[in-house]
Amino acid sequence: MAATLEYVPPGLGVIQGSLSYPGHHIPALSICAKEVTTKESYCTETQIKGSQYQYGVGYQLQLPPGRYQVYATYGNYRAYYSPAVACGLHIRCQDHQPLVVEVQAGQRLPEISPMDWFW
Repeated sequence: MAATLEYVPPGLGVIQGSLSYPGHHIPALSICAKEVTTKESYCTETQIKGSQYQYGVGYQLQLPPGRYQVYATYGNYRAYYSPAVACGLHIRCQDHQPLVVEVQAGQRLPEISPMDWFW
């Protein structure tokens, strides 16, 4: 497991968040950010353990400035960062459409958690 990055490389931004999976443990996931205009994807499979993450496991991605949809995949299943995640994934949280996250150079965005496995 990797350590969290405190340093944001010049010209890039960093997103990070918690990971989950609807099972007894969090398997090896691929976490990706897909730029909505260029369709270019940036992915990592590195999971970070730490108490700052909701279920003890998270991720970080360094990204060039842009607008991204963030998701995790396992096999044929995909979980997005969506309004339902921001709402707490309660039954009353019905909006499962992927959110667009704007990343700017030098910026660190926490809690971009691709945990909506109900999409």
